[in-house]
Amino acid sequence: MLLVRGEDGAGVDSEQVAAQGARLAERLAFEPRVSGVVSYWQTGSERLRSATVPRR
Repeated sequence: MLLVRGEDGAGVDSEQVAAQGARLAERLAFEPRVSGVVSYWQTGSERLRSATVPRR
């Protein structure tokens, strides 16, 4: 599990964080020792968001 938070409190839906998160998920998917990657930015699934961090 990897938790991501943007600099200066930027939310995961901010344009910059979303772009970086999507790139990171894609890169991790090609790592030889990683068996699977499911990303909030790829799926948009609210189940993959933290319930403790307010949505901006």
